[in-house]
Amino acid sequence: MALGHRDAGRGPAARQRPPGVLLAPSVQDGGPGIGLGGAADAGRRARPGPGHVRLDQLDAGPPARRARRRGHPARPAGRHRPGLAARQRRAAAAPGALRSGGVKGRRVLVTGAAGGIGTSLVAELLTHGARVLATDVDAAGCRRLERRFGDEVVEGRLHTMPLDLTGDGAPRRLVACAAERLGGLDGLVNNAGVEHRAALGEHRTADWTRVLEINLSAPFRLAREAAPALAGRPGAAVVNVCSIAVTGFAGQAAYDASKGGLLSLTRSLAVELGPLGVRANAVCPGFIDTPMLDESGLRGLAEKVAAGLPLGRCGYPEEVAAAVVWLLGTSAGYVTGQALFVDGGMVRA
Repeated sequence: MALGHRDAGRGPAARQRPPGVLLAPSVQDGGPGIGLGGAADAGRRARPGPGHVRLDQLDAGPPARRARRRGHPARPAGRHRPGLAARQRRAAAAPGALRSGGVKGRRVLVTGAAGGIGTSLVAELLTHGARVLATDVDAAGCRRLERRFGDEVVEGRLHTMPLDLTGDGAPRRLVACAAERLGGLDGLVNNAGVEHRAALGEHRTADWTRVLEINLSAPFRLAREAAPALAGRPGAAVVNVCSIAVTGFAGQAAYDASKGGLLSLTRSLAVELGPLGVRANAVCPGFIDTPMLDESGLRGLAEKVAAGLPLGRCGYPEEVAAAVVWLLGTSAGYVTGQALFVDGGMVRA
């Protein structure tokens, strides 16, 4: 049932009436829908037809209506879920950016921002009006971001910070930088990651440690440090960029373990941070056409596998970025603890 203002052309008196009771009109009002009713149109609808339902009664909930019919006091407010009118008032009081469900005006920290997916993510956030602190271990990559988005840098909507996430105090420095340059934090995207391919017998302990340190330990420490800054912020969210590798592949023991651990960490964060008003979700990309495919030697395999997928191709970084931005926005306000696979149907194929 859609909400509609059915008195839009009925003169000043109808348009200026004080807030009243929402009514569901009967057939005499021209069909289904909900119109605004109140003192100004009391004469027009002094005796509502049988199709009218007072939404203040709906707001009260079935137990309260039964109590009134029996002559007993209704259950105190707050003991049942908020009614429609209460939810509408709450939505109307929210900032415009939150009502729109987007990320306009949101302050977001992005790691691994100079890579293929990271750069697309920064672009998507800026396009939708967010303010971004972008960090990457590649200082030259951070400078490329500043050149590409020069206008946003001048406007103060993009800040960069070259940083090794495994360094001592790196998470604390990042959160402090977000507070200084952005004025706070509304979203965190753990996107930084490295890959290492080797047969199990050739996997060195040093490689294992390095991959897990960057892909799993760094996101944990950053989420731990950012949690107090995110707590209580309207629509606050953490998005961890995982991988289809959570399903397991040969020759990727360290990488698969790190991404599987990151997915489990995401679900743990969702449970622990939920009471603070912070959501946590994961995006799991499939084979995405980025330089990492070439660096990891997976280009040939990726194109061969992609040809057999339902969508028949590799993905684009912009498609992953769009999924992350959706999860950051309040259109996904009731989504937490989930893994969104952006893989062209690979996991399901």
